[in-house]
Amino acid sequence: MEKIALPETLGNETITLQRHNHIFDEQLFNAIDANRTHLRPWLFWVDKTNTLEDTKKTTDLFINLWQEKSNFAYVILNKQNEVLGTIDFHDVNIDNRSGEIGYWLRKDKTGYGYISMALKLLEDEIFNLGFVRIAITCDSLNTASSAVAIRNSYSYEGCCKKALNAYGELHDRLLYAKINPLTSIS
Repeated sequence: MEKIALPETLGNETITLQRHNHIFDEQLFNAIDANRTHLRPWLFWVDKTNTLEDTKKTTDLFINLWQEKSNFAYVILNKQNEVLGTIDFHDVNIDNRSGEIGYWLRKDKTGYGYISMALKLLEDEIFNLGFVRIAITCDSLNTASSAVAIRNSYSYEGCCKKALNAYGELHDRLLYAKINPLTSIS
């Protein structure tokens, strides 16, 4: 299997996933800044995102990773082009036909099904490319992220004990996965 290419835009009648680019830097920074308390326990990069310039550097990184085909980061937008959060496909392993999805939403946009919609759009595209396995991992205390995985038919595969350094305290990491129903490998 060769390196993959994902479309720069995916969408449905409610949301659009747009490739992470500089157009959204200001909105992303404002969303992160306004949601620090909500995001910080689970996303350890939040403390390193203190200025618009920090966000621009992160966007540069995502642009480079996209070109390398090793991380496909999207901004989640509503139909008014308002940033709701992000979702990405990372740790892409071509040989094993697997990778991991990560996501976050603004606190005021949780509970509307946006992450489930974004997850479905991205996983359909990944599975259609012949990938067999998608994983979601999260802090064992992050019940919202666990609920997303379960609600979207990801199977609980286990707990990696003391696998996350959460600001100097080791937390357990939960592992969920979904196997492509369209593919079988012997």
